[in-house]
Amino acid sequence: MPSRTPRNESHTASSQSPETSNSYLSGKISAGLFSIAVLVIGTLLIGATSQFAVAHKKTAAHKDAATHKATTSTSGAVTLSTQVDRTSVFNDGDGIVRMELVLSGKDAPFSMQVLPTDLVVILDRSGSMSGEKIEQARSAVKRIIDQLEPSDRFALVSFSSHPSQDISLSFATSQAKPHWHQVVSNIRDGGGTNMTSALQTGMRLVDSIREPGRTTRTILISDGHANNAANATNLFRELAKNSPSDTFTLSTIGIGNGFDEVLMNNLADMGTGNSYYLRELAQLDEILTDELLTARETVANALTVHLQTGNGVRVTDAAGYSLEETLNGVLFRPGALFAGQERRVWVTYQVPHTKAGNHDLGNVVVEFQQGGERHRVTSKTLPQIACVEKEADFLASIDRNAWERSVVVDEYNQVKQDVAKYLREGKKDKAKKALGDFQVRNQRMNEAVSSPVVADVLTEAREQEGNLEQLAADKEQGSLKALGYISRDARRPGAKRAPSSASK
Repeated sequence: MPSRTPRNESHTASSQSPETSNSYLSGKISAGLFSIAVLVIGTLLIGATSQFAVAHKKTAAHKDAATHKATTSTSGAVTLSTQVDRTSVFNDGDGIVRMELVLSGKDAPFSMQVLPTDLVVILDRSGSMSGEKIEQARSAVKRIIDQLEPSDRFALVSFSSHPSQDISLSFATSQAKPHWHQVVSNIRDGGGTNMTSALQTGMRLVDSIREPGRTTRTILISDGHANNAANATNLFRELAKNSPSDTFTLSTIGIGNGFDEVLMNNLADMGTGNSYYLRELAQLDEILTDELLTARETVANALTVHLQTGNGVRVTDAAGYSLEETLNGVLFRPGALFAGQERRVWVTYQVPHTKAGNHDLGNVVVEFQQGGERHRVTSKTLPQIACVEKEADFLASIDRNAWERSVVVDEYNQVKQDVAKYLREGKKDKAKKALGDFQVRNQRMNEAVSSPVVADVLTEAREQEGNLEQLAADKEQGSLKALGYISRDARRPGAKRAPSSASK
């Protein structure tokens, strides 16, 4: 079994900062690649996160600022940390409290043995993939085959109007690889996009070959819309629900500007994997390599985060992850952790705010699979949240550092996702309202908290209101797709591996 490859410090996920969470796309936002309208997006995307990263290192809280210490718990390979941005809500205010939830995978020595991996690629070969797309996709698949160890297994499902299991799951021996290269070379484009049947074929393949002590990664590559997106979503939801959650991870890679990003994002979230947008295929090799390395270095699978809430308290959002209701709150499934990974998720609570008094925020329980056994880690007691009648008492409870992270990392990127969505739908007025509401919500608070980082973001949001015409005029809509994807990634720092040098 191969040993873990040493990683350069700049490539480890635990060293990710907000600006590096845009790893695959931020560099593409430039005059050479997009129109002048996209330069507006470049400012919107990169400016706020880089401002935050710089200020995060040298912010000095004002003398009256509260500091709410993060609490940490560890079980097995997983460490759970929580920190709230405030400990009170204002009577007749909005009742919002945000909590930063950090999930860390135990780092391991460079000599650790990596997990043997079952890698399944589901490749779109429909007519729209003709030319350079299918050629580069074939080349990328061949190169990832070359990176497989003899203990790894590989399978390939391609699809157009019908799926085809081109390579059955088998060990990546030196004898098998040349044959697989020939099979990949013979894949030809043409036909429709029957993604539903391809997903069904891929998942059944994975479920049929489960073995303990192995990790599985399935990667869907497509440039188009499924023939029936609703069917694909519903089918995959049922298949994922009935599949053992510790054995299946699906990541999706959308190519070009014609694919259905809503579908691809939903599939990745339901499959507890990652979702990528590639305007071009130049970085497909890098993404496939990083997905393989992530699978090999897994230390905890099938993470389920239970947000148990106190009386009257609701969870309204967790970095955009799908929330499932439970008897005492909600849960979401962020996927797996590899060695040294640190994933950050901002959870938004709404606390009763019409009557003075104290409210228990609740508790956090994280369940995960490690070494074939189920483990759990429980947060230490979360702080009580007071509903107060004096604005001064409310403002005194704000932790400036935590609050500015919640605004810049989570809230602002959510607004940018909404702006991209509204502009794609031709709803410019809603996009403008989203930016305006964001400013109103945070302007008065910042007058008291005095965060220069938030002040810069508010200025930027104000400027973008005047640039919506340019963004809406982007007929190709590639820039809006990029805006949505980058903002989605920025809301989930650490969810993706930092770009590696393995494929460079």
